[in-house]
Amino acid sequence: MKSKWKKFFTGAGILGLCTALAKLLGAFFRIPLTNIIGAEGIGLYQMVFPLYTVLLTISSGGISSAVSKAVASARARGETGNTLRILKITAISILLFAAACTLPLIFFNRRIASVQGNSLAYLAYLGIAPSIVFVAIVAALRGYFQGNGNMLPSGVSQIIEQAIKLAVGLSLAAILLPRGLEWAVFGAVMGITVSELLAMVFLLGSFFILNHKRKKRNLIYLKSLPCLEIGDDECLKAIEIPHQNYDKKPSSKVLKMIYAIAIPVTLGSLIMPLTQVIDSVMIINVLAAGGVARGEATALFGLLSGPIASLINMPMAITLAISVALLPKIAGYFSKDKEGVVLSQDFRTLSEAGKDIGESDDWVGSSESGGVGVVGENGGISEINKSGESGKSNQKSGDIKEGDKSERSLAGALVGKSIFLTLLLTLPAAAIFMFFAPNIVSALYSRGLNDTQLALSARLLRIESLSIVYLGIIQVATAVMQGADKPHRPAINLLYGAIAKVLLTLVLLPFMGIMGAAIATVVCYGVVAVINFFYMRRAVVPKFSVFRQLAMPLIGCILMIASAKLAMFLLGGVMRELFVFIAALAIGGIIYIAFLLVTRTVRIKELF
Repeated sequence: MKSKWKKFFTGAGILGLCTALAKLLGAFFRIPLTNIIGAEGIGLYQMVFPLYTVLLTISSGGISSAVSKAVASARARGETGNTLRILKITAISILLFAAACTLPLIFFNRRIASVQGNSLAYLAYLGIAPSIVFVAIVAALRGYFQGNGNMLPSGVSQIIEQAIKLAVGLSLAAILLPRGLEWAVFGAVMGITVSELLAMVFLLGSFFILNHKRKKRNLIYLKSLPCLEIGDDECLKAIEIPHQNYDKKPSSKVLKMIYAIAIPVTLGSLIMPLTQVIDSVMIINVLAAGGVARGEATALFGLLSGPIASLINMPMAITLAISVALLPKIAGYFSKDKEGVVLSQDFRTLSEAGKDIGESDDWVGSSESGGVGVVGENGGISEINKSGESGKSNQKSGDIKEGDKSERSLAGALVGKSIFLTLLLTLPAAAIFMFFAPNIVSALYSRGLNDTQLALSARLLRIESLSIVYLGIIQVATAVMQGADKPHRPAINLLYGAIAKVLLTLVLLPFMGIMGAAIATVVCYGVVAVINFFYMRRAVVPKFSVFRQLAMPLIGCILMIASAKLAMFLLGGVMRELFVFIAALAIGGIIYIAFLLVTRTVRIKELF
C-alpha cells in the first residue's frame, strides 16, 4: 500500500490532485462573490464567460495537449533541442493569435453586452480581455512541462490561479462596489487576469530555473569525461551534448504538427462554450421580451449560471479524479507501439496490485480547461472497429490479442469500479442537494440574495441536482472512449446534447421562465450520459453489479436522508439552525457510510 501511495504523490498523481483542489477553489469562489455583488452582479459576471471561453478555446484550446505530445515524442527520439524549439515556435504563434482574440472584447465590448441583454457587462469584458494572452502562454508552458514528465509546475500553477483569483477578485469586488455594480464585476474579473498573469510568471520562472539546472548538469557531465583532458577533437564530437545534435525542423512543420493535434481538440471543446454563448443571449432577451425587467432577467440568469452551477461543480471536482485516473489506465491497455500491441506497465502493476477499489489510489492524469484529456506520447491508440475486427484479432474491446482475455477482463473490472466509485459520490451529493436545497442556499447565500431569490435558487438546485449523477457518468465514459482511441465520439455526443438543450430552452423558457432553462440543462446532460454510456460499452464492457453497486448505494441514500431529516427534527430547538443542519448532514453521512460497510457494499480496504 505504501508503494501505491508513493506512486500517487509522484508524477501525474500530483497533477490530478492539484487539478481537483483547483477546481474546488474555483467552485467556491462564486459563493462569497455572490454574497458581495448579489444576483444581478453575478449575472453580469456570468454574462462575460461564454464568449470569453469561446475566444480562449479558439486561441489556445488543445495547445497544452499538442505541445505535450510533441515534446514527449521529441524526447523519445533524443531530440532534446527540438523540445525548446517546439515551445518557442508554439508560444510565438499562439501569442499573436491570442492577442488578436482580445480585440473583439476591447473594441466591441459595448455592442456585445447590448446584444446579450445588459449593457452594464461591457466593463467586465475590458477587465478580462488581457487574460486571454496570459492563458495562451500558460497553456504552452504546461504542455512543455508535462511533455517532459514534470507535472509539478502545472499543478502548482493551477492552485496559484485559483488562490489569487479568490484573494484579488473578492477584494477588488468589495472595494469597487461603492462605485457601482459594473465596477464590482470589473474588479472580480480583474482577479482572473491577475491570477493568470502570476501563473504565467511562475511557469516562466520555473522554465528558466529548470533549464539553467539542466545546462549546469550537462556541463558537469562533460567536465568529468577523460577525453576533455587529452583534447581529442573526435572524442569531443562523439560526446557532444545531445540537445545540440538534432534534426532541426522548419517552423512550418512544427506548427503543422502542433495544430494537427490542437485543432480537433479545440473543435470538440467549443461545443459547450458556444451553447453557453447562445444561452447568455437567449435567456436574458427572451425573459425581457416576456415582460421581465432587464436587471431581473440578468439576476435570474446569474442565479442559474453562478451560485447553482458552482454547487453542482463541487462534487464534480472530486469525481474528476476518478476520470483522470481511469483515462491513462485505459489508454495504456489499448496502447500499441509501431510493431504491435503493448500492455502498459501501469496496467501490469494494476493487475498485480489486487482486485479492490484500493487500486484506484494511484489516481493520475489531468485535463486542460476543466476537461479530461490524454497525451499520447507513445503514438496512436488502437481503435475499436464496429465489426469487432482489430489487427489480427477479432475482439469487441479494441486491438487486443486473443490470449489477453485476463487483461481485457481487468479493463472491464476497472471501468466497473470507476462507475461504482462515481455513484458512491454522486448519488448522496444529488440527494443532499435535492432534499436540503433550501438549507444549503440559505446557509451559503443569505447575505447576497433576498428571500425570493433564495427560494428560487432552492428550486433550481433541486432540478439541477439530477445532473450531478449524469455528469459523473459522462466523465467516466468520456475517459474510457478517449483512452480507447475514440476522442471525437464524446464531442459528437455532447453536440447532440447541446442541440437538445438549445431547442428545449427555446420551448420552455417562455412558459416556465428560468426553471425551463434548468430543465433543459438536465435533459442535455441526461442525453449525453445515455449516449456516452452506450458507446463506452462498445469499447469496454464494465463489470457492474446492479444490486450491489447501484441499488445498495440508493438504499443508503434513502437511509441517509431519513436519518438527517429526523436529526433536524429532534435538534430543531436545541441549536441554531445552521448548526442543526451541519449536525444532521454529519449524522446522515455516518449512517450512509455505516450502511455501506455493514452490508459489505464497500469494504474498509477499498476506502484506504
